[in-house]
Amino acid sequence: MDAIWSFPVQFFDLRLFPWGSITETSVATSVLATLALGLSAVLLSTILWSWYFQNCCRDPHSSLPLPPGSFGWPLIGETLHYVRGGVTEYLKKRRKYGTLYKTHMLGSPTVRIESDKRVAELLSKELSGGGASSCALPTSARFAFGDTSVAVVTGAQHASLKRNLNKAFTPARLRDYLPSVQDCVHRHVASWIQGHTENQMLGFQACKKLVGDLILETVVGCTREQDPEGKVKEAFFTCNDSLFCIPLDIPGLAFNKAKKARHVVVDFVKTRLNASNSSGKDFVTILDVLLSHQRERGAEVPYCNENAALDGHLSDTQVIDNAVTLLIAGADTVTSAFCSVLKLLGKHPEKLALLRKELESQDLLSSDQANDLSLELVQSLPYVRAVVKEVLRLLPPVGGLLRLTTRTVELEDYHIPGNWRLVYSVRGVHSETDAFTDKDKFLPERWLDLNIEHCGLGLLCFDSFLSISIVVVVVVVVVVVVVVVVEVVVVVVVVVAVVLVVAAAVERLKTEFPCAYVPFGVGGRTCLGKELGFLETCVFVIEVARLADWTLLNPDASRLFLPIEKPVDDLPVVLRKRK
Repeated sequence: MDAIWSFPVQFFDLRLFPWGSITETSVATSVLATLALGLSAVLLSTILWSWYFQNCCRDPHSSLPLPPGSFGWPLIGETLHYVRGGVTEYLKKRRKYGTLYKTHMLGSPTVRIESDKRVAELLSKELSGGGASSCALPTSARFAFGDTSVAVVTGAQHASLKRNLNKAFTPARLRDYLPSVQDCVHRHVASWIQGHTENQMLGFQACKKLVGDLILETVVGCTREQDPEGKVKEAFFTCNDSLFCIPLDIPGLAFNKAKKARHVVVDFVKTRLNASNSSGKDFVTILDVLLSHQRERGAEVPYCNENAALDGHLSDTQVIDNAVTLLIAGADTVTSAFCSVLKLLGKHPEKLALLRKELESQDLLSSDQANDLSLELVQSLPYVRAVVKEVLRLLPPVGGLLRLTTRTVELEDYHIPGNWRLVYSVRGVHSETDAFTDKDKFLPERWLDLNIEHCGLGLLCFDSFLSISIVVVVVVVVVVVVVVVVEVVVVVVVVVAVVLVVAAAVERLKTEFPCAYVPFGVGGRTCLGKELGFLETCVFVIEVARLADWTLLNPDASRLFLPIEKPVDDLPVVLRKRK
């Protein structure tokens, strides 16, 4: 015992206490008592913390219990558990509590939903008026996006604003953006393989630089010529890196830095806005498109009119806030997708070979071609699109979709009180749904099945067009065959039967698995730029496949999930020119 306590006791000179008899034994007893008191306080506060949420926060009008789960430590909850534990913590929770459980994350009581059927049930309740949820972004993110951002506003204002902003993401506009997208991606990938030797780099950081240029050029037209010193780009990365931080406006802290950086980005957007107003150039950026629609509606709407979108207008404030939102919201997610493409194709060279075979069939494998892609050509590459879809299914950039209950919601045998945060787990939905087989395997071929194309609400518009085209081709072939052997009446019957069978199969899958594939979100807050993000990732797949070969130095590195999916070591990779 003396040996055990000799270390703490040596810090006390007992001669300093002449007024009493203090011995090493009494000091040891005091230390033990202090430790016991501290542990008791922690234990008691943890019990009270859990009791408070279990009893005081539940809705007294509901007879249903809260979902299973725990709230972790006082104040910090279980946030650190998820940050440190990563995938292990998520799997442990799922095994213990199932696909619906409560926790405490990011300062709020939270219910995680990891089942496509339960997500679909919640959405149906919202549509029928039996449930309610709103935006649940943290304060730092709300400030970064702006008060009139589509990511922040709710209700009728959100719906109207989104309709206006969707004009920037039609197929015609995607055609406008594609040349600059391909030019930027090609330029960066070519720089990765410069010289005759191998180049080692961190894949995630290389993709981050690529996407930084890509987003700035596509959204607001910020090129190296407009930003020669790189101040706007640096401010953009500062805003992006501080999206989820403690909202304390103290010099030196992340929130204060992000606040200053946002002013730099907003000032640049205003400069581009004024330049676009005074120029008659073609629409090549999202900002140009938004301004063109603003001018089509008549005179520009004042900065102060934040409800202008309800009248079919976009105010200057809304244009600026949503341009900044598209800059920030699209950066990390697209970076994560690009990095996952490198990882999964690097781990599966046989899939890369099949991809290159498709590119070769379209005469796209030659690395000296530039700006040779069109929207129609990208749409005609089913394996390229299948690779992108499978990457987003297996390694979704965003692990969860945040919502906030505005009133009590009853879900199956549980109730979720108002003002609780909901997390629709994208990763959990993809891994738990019965819509897919071999869910842990990288199998792009699964997306070549017409039926799978229609699983989930995340279906892209040009995929629907392609699927309909396939059905039409099948019907035409059947018609030709039948015409040869039977009469016209039978032809009509066969055509109708084929169409009805295909429609019934598609409708059955939509009904059975409405939320099986949700990398871009689900419901009314589905990602605004999903079509552009998907197109950008397709272009990256094409360019990196035809320009480069690469080797992963640590293919099985552990992964981080907050705030986005990424390898913990940033994916060290060796790149070289394709042979």
